[in-house]
Amino acid sequence: MFTPETLDTALIIFDKAEMPAGVDMLLFTTALVMFVITLFANV
Repeated sequence: MFTPETLDTALIIFDKAEMPAGVDMLLFTTALVMFVITLFANV
């Protein structure tokens, strides 16, 4: 279950991970999509 706190934590982890920009963006986009889907599923 994604919450704003979970998303913030994920962003911090991604930020500290020092991954290539493309991979970092892919992970961020995936997390964002899952977060939005979770929001709609809860409505």
